[in-house]
Amino acid sequence: MKNNHFIRQIEDCVPDSPSEEIEWKKIVPIFAPTCFSQMKTTRQNPAFHGEGDVFTHTQASAGIISSMLYSPRLERNYTVREIKEYLQGRGVEIRPYILRQA
Repeated sequence: MKNNHFIRQIEDCVPDSPSEEIEWKKIVPIFAPTCFSQMKTTRQNPAFHGEGDVFTHTQASAGIISSMLYSPRLERNYTVREIKEYLQGRGVEIRPYILRQA
């Protein structure tokens, strides 16, 4: 049950629409502070990651994914499951979608 509480905490920080932003100030305390402090001090190869550190890269990636899921330019919003299945169907190796139990 503790895991369900953790998931609900994270879900509360994720935007419901493209006009909202991810609430990083709420997400950071949910995870072990040492995890985020290590992310902030872990540099990335600037040839591939111009944003610099892992934490900034993670924030940017989450913003991109949120835009993909809630883009007003798309004819409809796509679920994470649909995106993963689309990518897997084209040979992209990713973690499979796991259906959560309510």
